[in-house]
Amino acid sequence: MKIWLLRLPFRHLKEHPGRSLLGILSIALGTAVYLSIALASHSALQSFRAGVNAVAGKTQLRLQSPGTSLDETLLPTVRQLPPVRAAAPVLETMVEIRGQENFSALLLGVDPFVEGPFREYRFLTATGLDQETFLKFLTQPGWVMLSAPLAARLKLAPGDTFTAAVGARLQTLAVAGTFRTAGDLYPLDGALMLMDLGQAQEILDRIGRLDYLDLLVHGDLATAARQLREALPPGVEVTTPGAQAEYMQGLVAAYRLNLAVLSAIALFVGMFLIYQSVTLSVVRRRREIGLLRTLGMTRGQVMLLFLSEGALSGALGGLLGLVLGGAMAQAALQMVAQNLTSLYQPVSAREIWLEGQVFVQAWLLALAATLAASYIPAREASRTRVRAVWYKEELEEKLEKWAASSAYLGLLVLALAGVGAFLKSGHGIPWPAFVAAFLILLGFALFTPLTAWWLGRLLAAPSRRLFGFAGDMGCRYLSGSLSRTAVSIAALATALGLVIAVVAMIGSFRQTVENWVQKSISGDIFFGPAVFSTSSYDQFLPPEVLRELAQDPRIADLYHYRCVRLPFRDRYILVIGGSFDVLARHGGLWFRQGDQEETVAQARAQDRVLVTEPFAEIFGVREGEWLTLPTPSGPQRLQVAGVFYDYRTDGAAVWMDIKLFQKFWQDQKINAVRLFLHNKGQRHEVLSHLQQTYQSRYRLVALSHEDLKNGILRIFDETFALTYALEGVAILVAVFGIITTFLVLIMERERELALLQALGASRGQIMGMVLVESGLASFLSYLLGALAGSVLALLLILVINKQAFGWTIQVCLSPDVYWQTLLLVLALGLAAGAYPAWRAMQPHVATILKEE
Repeated sequence: MKIWLLRLPFRHLKEHPGRSLLGILSIALGTAVYLSIALASHSALQSFRAGVNAVAGKTQLRLQSPGTSLDETLLPTVRQLPPVRAAAPVLETMVEIRGQENFSALLLGVDPFVEGPFREYRFLTATGLDQETFLKFLTQPGWVMLSAPLAARLKLAPGDTFTAAVGARLQTLAVAGTFRTAGDLYPLDGALMLMDLGQAQEILDRIGRLDYLDLLVHGDLATAARQLREALPPGVEVTTPGAQAEYMQGLVAAYRLNLAVLSAIALFVGMFLIYQSVTLSVVRRRREIGLLRTLGMTRGQVMLLFLSEGALSGALGGLLGLVLGGAMAQAALQMVAQNLTSLYQPVSAREIWLEGQVFVQAWLLALAATLAASYIPAREASRTRVRAVWYKEELEEKLEKWAASSAYLGLLVLALAGVGAFLKSGHGIPWPAFVAAFLILLGFALFTPLTAWWLGRLLAAPSRRLFGFAGDMGCRYLSGSLSRTAVSIAALATALGLVIAVVAMIGSFRQTVENWVQKSISGDIFFGPAVFSTSSYDQFLPPEVLRELAQDPRIADLYHYRCVRLPFRDRYILVIGGSFDVLARHGGLWFRQGDQEETVAQARAQDRVLVTEPFAEIFGVREGEWLTLPTPSGPQRLQVAGVFYDYRTDGAAVWMDIKLFQKFWQDQKINAVRLFLHNKGQRHEVLSHLQQTYQSRYRLVALSHEDLKNGILRIFDETFALTYALEGVAILVAVFGIITTFLVLIMERERELALLQALGASRGQIMGMVLVESGLASFLSYLLGALAGSVLALLLILVINKQAFGWTIQVCLSPDVYWQTLLLVLALGLAAGAYPAWRAMQPHVATILKEE
């Protein structure tokens, strides 16, 4: 291949720096968004996995009981089993450190004398740890070892004290010393502390209990695990330390995919701009193509010329995107970590894990996207006849004829999207539905040429009457410049469709959650541990507090709540015990069929269970069917009395009456209560009493129904903040396309506009023509975007959310999003056309006509 052929793309990019820069910047933005989200998600999970590995150390197998603790009398028995080489008992809980900043830390109760083979804690004697202090750590409650990063963060030295909420009580803890782990890897970004096992059992009120037993075994892990299962009593599970990280990864898989798809939308919109850039390049250089073909250039060389031009833009944009994405990743990481903490489990991640594979993947994706976008115009350029290149009008006529075919192709693509919407990929990520989402956007984009031609013809007469000569010419230009305007309209329509779809989905979801909160979260006051989330079901109400609440004459009913997480089939679920007699009287569940009071009463009387809709969808369980649930008392076969709506993030759950739960778990502890008052007007009085009586002694929180609802909706809104940011990038990329289009149009029409001015057209009329065209293009983008967005919203609401999470979301398409988007797009379109319109009035008529 001639070297000069490879220089042509560089020359063309240099000749049109403004347009080239916008195209490269659009690809860079798309790549940067995709890379930053990928790095942030990867870093958050890697940080969580590193924390799990740091706590696990060299542990090979772990013994635990589904949703409960182990009896410590199991330890001597386990140590005598043939496969076991060493065993270490552990207590684990989350505590909240109080001070200038409140944050969570992981507290491990360990036996220092057996920890050596499992975890290499290097206790730092240089910091002041001596024999006397170490003896206090072993024998006196409240003495802890802090990790070196945590001690530095709190600015504490051995002998210092600090306040922490441990369990349900506020405790004053003393620092015995500091330590480091092997490799300096810690969970929760270093927020780790150690306490002697016996002291931890006492301070956590878990005398005689263990959270798990870590094991080192002889020989093959699979063989040892099988032998242990055969020897252990019912209700004891043999697992690996990495199971927690695998569970977390599976739990957030759909969340990560949603972010990845939304971030890829910006790159998808950028593909339209590259397509447009190469197409405009073909249009402007048709005479050059004809000359090169006349001089002997083959069709393959012409195609390579334009493909290399697109590839160059993609390569440069991708490289710039890597730099921008790396800079944006830190902000994205904080948002992702906050979302994962609010929705799933505590995740603390402050550093980006730079993976070369992720960077290469993002750059190759940018390059592949630009090559794919460049292929059609490059192929069209290579197939153009030499004679035809001298007549630009032939291309427009050809595109007008192709407009109908494009619309038919769009219908075919939408039909394929319909097929994908009804296909199921089994449990897990609904890939066919996500493919259908992209096909919907593509299908409506393919309608653009025909609708642009039709709208220009239809509105020509009304525009002539309203705006005179400028309105007439603006409509004519819209319908007669499909090779240049159609792609920009399609790009903006795609971005708008995404915005409308996601806003409609979020609005529908939020309205559904509000309805669910009103119908399902009953009670006047919620009262329980201050740290009570999907990650902290080991926080309990003190028994004395429960007794005092039961004697309060202002309280009509107490709903007791207990929750555990346990493995079920191929994932983890929640098992929840509740006071079904209180539910039957006051309500609190929203069933998809059947009477609530009758269903709850039947479940309580016949020892049946209730399951959430996500559980029913994921595991294919219906009302009246049976399931086998693992419990500490062994597997239990239970019948499903009803299925109810639930919108928790880990919503696959089984509910049973609290007495049935206590029978299987042999445990009387309660996580939290809901208070039903005799007199609703006393709500603020009771809230004030609870806060004054208990908050000074315990780590408890009292929330009114309204406070709890607002807290749930606040977490909901924070979760989708990142989604809105991704939409904004897609809109910005599309606006680049509008600006580029009209700049090029003005450059192409300089002689034509100069001739119009010579024939008497005023500069105001010239500017009006451009603004009418840009306004119509924006309005058409809105129409196509609104249609695509509405269909895509239905897919997101009725299919993707249902398949990915098992949620039924009520469709609520607010008219606000449509008229607000219309105003936004018209303002953006007119603003994008303003500078090209001003530029159109600047050239000197005589100079341009003399060149002609």
